[in-house]
Amino acid sequence: MLERALGTQYRMLRLLGRGGMGAVYLARDEALERLVAVKVLLPEESETEEMRERFRREARTAAKLTHPAIVPLYTFGAAEGMMYFVMGYVQGESLAERLRRVGKLGADEVRRIVSDVAGALDYAHKQGVVHRDVKPDNVLLDDESGRAMLADFGIAKASASGQTLTELGAIVGTPYYMSPEQASGERTIDGRSDIYSLGVMAYHLLAGRLPFEGETFGDVIAQHVTRDPTDIKAIQPSVPDDLARAVMRCLAKEPQHRWPDGHVLTQALGQVDEDDEDRNDLRGNLDGIVPKMLLPIVAVAGLYWYLAYLFPGLRVVEDGPWWILPVLLVATPIVLPMVFAAIGRYRGISWRELRDLMLRSPKRWPFWWYPKRWRRDGDVWDRLPIVIKRLRLLFGGMAAVAGPTILFMTIALVRSNFTLFLRFPWIEPVFYSGMGIFYAIFFGSVVFLNRWARKNGLDHKQIVKIAFAPTGDVALWRKPRYAAVLLPPAEQIAQAGETEPRTPEEFLRAVGNTAKDFAGPTREVGSEAVSAAGQLVSAIQALDGEITKLGKDVEALETEAIEKKLAALGAESPDDGEARREMRGLLRSQLNLAHRLEAQLKAAHEQRARLTEMLKTIWLSVADLRARQARDTVHDAEITGRIRKICEDVQAHAEASETVNILTE
Repeated sequence: MLERALGTQYRMLRLLGRGGMGAVYLARDEALERLVAVKVLLPEESETEEMRERFRREARTAAKLTHPAIVPLYTFGAAEGMMYFVMGYVQGESLAERLRRVGKLGADEVRRIVSDVAGALDYAHKQGVVHRDVKPDNVLLDDESGRAMLADFGIAKASASGQTLTELGAIVGTPYYMSPEQASGERTIDGRSDIYSLGVMAYHLLAGRLPFEGETFGDVIAQHVTRDPTDIKAIQPSVPDDLARAVMRCLAKEPQHRWPDGHVLTQALGQVDEDDEDRNDLRGNLDGIVPKMLLPIVAVAGLYWYLAYLFPGLRVVEDGPWWILPVLLVATPIVLPMVFAAIGRYRGISWRELRDLMLRSPKRWPFWWYPKRWRRDGDVWDRLPIVIKRLRLLFGGMAAVAGPTILFMTIALVRSNFTLFLRFPWIEPVFYSGMGIFYAIFFGSVVFLNRWARKNGLDHKQIVKIAFAPTGDVALWRKPRYAAVLLPPAEQIAQAGETEPRTPEEFLRAVGNTAKDFAGPTREVGSEAVSAAGQLVSAIQALDGEITKLGKDVEALETEAIEKKLAALGAESPDDGEARREMRGLLRSQLNLAHRLEAQLKAAHEQRARLTEMLKTIWLSVADLRARQARDTVHDAEITGRIRKICEDVQAHAEASETVNILTE
């Protein structure tokens, strides 16, 4: 029915999610050959004029906002009792999904996300639009660009029109992220209300908890109006001072005490030290300077060492020791950082900060780095699968041994006038045997890595990145297809207190076994978690059957063989006979079918990964709740709220999935 309403331009692919105002589906724009998201107000949800007007309002509001950090709207329509609009598809995940998966984010990532959203809000406010529902669910994280994009203007207020969808003074929005004036139901709300909500979101990202929590709607909004939040530095001392100040200023009770607009907030977030831009630049120059200088300089010294033997004329000091230049080169990464450190100390940077800056791991470093405090914010080395860790250590160790060995052998051969093997016959077989073992281990590791990749549903491009990409590349590892490979954070594993399950059935049993320990108010939450986990396992099992069937269908069609047959027929010609034209048309139909099946197979794999991640999050959350109860921790509202939110998401997914066949028939 939905495809009939949209016409032939859009082909529905799969359900993306369901919220308070309908369902969102992934579709392909056949005319422009791009993926789009189609938001649909289902007939049962459009019975009231208020809901229909709210849907139209969201479309009108989004249509006039054109900004890189705002999800664009392409078209709006209504047909066969359904209202819908087509918007840009953001390949990635919502900030809420990221937060549920990792618990809290690093300071650098929070700074970037909040800056993106602040820029989007500043643009919207200048167009006279107040969002009024800024929260992690309405922020999408793009895989490719890494940009955070603001979505869902369903309850936005256009100040130019002065109209709202509810009665004047009514409370609209999400209570956990409401500004005091919004929670009080004030009639005049401006962009500074969104700044407050953005501050709540930033606080949640940094601390892993909200500034105000409560069991009831009224309790939460009362705290927003009357209580000051605990300083973020008291909860997370590692948060940089400037970022903490920016977030806490967003949370000021009085609008005039907050940042005046998103542009000023973005500027504040872009400065490491607001009082001294020179110190900010110096920090950037010192960042990882020792390892960045050490590696290339040692390589240059080694190369010179080798060439100085081959070509004596290259020696800097003809009559002096040949090792003078190598020693000077190796000393450079020690002396030069000391000079920079002296300048930094003169400008007020502490010795501790200077040390940590200079010894921090390089941005492109793919191997182990010690100690942990010198790794980059968001480094995922500890969360890599043990197989990948061992292979990275193996490749790094082989490179560390092979390089100096080859250099040493070359120098020894040159110094002996290539008579080394004649003078010491045993060296040659040992050397070549070592090289043979080296290559055998290398190619054996590659074969093992490919098998592991196929077992985990990874293609060649993905496994290369997983095996060799820098562990501090936050933009890469936050993408769902790579994040799904990582182990949960260490603190979550410690809270779970047990080995992570491997299969959906094992996750379900683990959730059930953990929930059995709950008593009192948390027993109901445990039952909800077990029920949601059961629904997820059923959905995953159904997807496994679909994936198996689609895989066989795709394999049977042999896409490459069809493409070769089409290529063999050559370009179309007026001289082609009817049989040749029919053959070409048949092959094209088969190729289109193969591509559609491949797209469905890919979508099924992505959906399975998302459901599995939700199942893992439920397991970690119930394990976290059990650990907190064992420690008599009083702040259980956060974790029980998280479990209930996941259960709601699972239920919404199940309900929306039931409508897929109706909408796409």
